[in-house]
Amino acid sequence: MKYNRTLIIIFFFVLAFRLFFIFQTQHYSDDYAYFTLRNIENIRDTGKPLYDDELSYGGRKALFSPIFYYTLYGFSSIFGENALKVIPALLISLLVILSYIISINITKDYRASLLSSLMVGFIPILFPNTLNNISVYSLTLFIIFFMIFCLIKITEKRYMNLFVLLSILLP
Repeated sequence: MKYNRTLIIIFFFVLAFRLFFIFQTQHYSDDYAYFTLRNIENIRDTGKPLYDDELSYGGRKALFSPIFYYTLYGFSSIFGENALKVIPALLISLLVILSYIISINITKDYRASLLSSLMVGFIPILFPNTLNNISVYSLTLFIIFFMIFCLIKITEKRYMNLFVLLSILLP
């Protein structure tokens, strides 16, 4: 029971840490965030993302999966503009819980699982790519970690179905 409390504390600490730095400025750290904003605005206006954008990529066609943009559009239409900063931070913070579950299934050691979840919350390569940025990496990493969990439990039919569905949706 005390390990569950510690996990919740780690989760909220990682979330608070990320939100503290995210809300220090109104602007984003990366040009990709503004490309995402333009896609979300275009989805709001026309219902489709910008596959042919003259302001970015020099007018060339951009090929990408629009799932992330539609997801963010849904949250931003419900919760407002701040959802574009909070949702990626929340997804990265949820990696703490997913990594704990994966680690506990593999090792059966609560302390090692807590340590791994704390380490996942502060992966150095994630900070420049996801802190104060609307990055598709937040959703992608969440899906990859969930797929790893489903792979561990693949003998159960529902996890096998989830793994196949996420394998199709991820690309």
